[in-house]
Amino acid sequence: MITPELFERAGPIDTIVTHVDLDGIYAAAKFILGGLEPYPGADADARAADSRQGEMGPIAKLIDRAIKGRELPNKDDTTIDDTLQQIILRYLVSHLKDTEAEAEINKRAAAYEAVQKRTAEWTRRYVVEGAVALVDIREETERLDLTQLLIAGQRLAPVAIVRNRNLRMGEPQVTIAAASDSGYNFVKMFGLGGGMPTRVTLPDARFEEALSTLRKFLVKKGGEV
Repeated sequence: MITPELFERAGPIDTIVTHVDLDGIYAAAKFILGGLEPYPGADADARAADSRQGEMGPIAKLIDRAIKGRELPNKDDTTIDDTLQQIILRYLVSHLKDTEAEAEINKRAAAYEAVQKRTAEWTRRYVVEGAVALVDIREETERLDLTQLLIAGQRLAPVAIVRNRNLRMGEPQVTIAAASDSGYNFVKMFGLGGGMPTRVTLPDARFEEALSTLRKFLVKKGGEV
């Protein structure tokens, strides 16, 4: 969406406000670079990261792993690392020539690999019933990548449900997700005030209610759960 022509029409820019996920940082880099990609294929990588559809290239996968490590704090850690996004932005704006930033990104990505391995172990425990893939990880006390676990479930069924615990608070909860183009609107379905239509988190006490609501919805759509 950000092109040199758009950058020219916008005029002088003194402040850039973006999300700190991968596509948000990529957007900031394009503004700084006058609407140009930080590297060939960066736009496609950002779209794949945002939609979770398609395949990111090796540069984006590396950055994505580093960001995921930042987004998964230890359960007793309440601090927020606010430096990584600046490092990534610096790396992109340098057109991938900043070797110091690259080394730090590689270090962060390597730290995430243990989380990724543990998450992969849980993906094998999904139980599929009709249109729903369900896994219960409430016993887990180590860090996991919930997003990757949900995506793995969506490969098995249209809707993925993960019963889990908030590691900081210890409270049980249930996270429900579907593909961004699935047509589901879980915010409306479960009467929530807002959020992402295709991914919601509810108190675990609403688990049976959520399953019942999904069943009713799928019956209307001609499916089964």
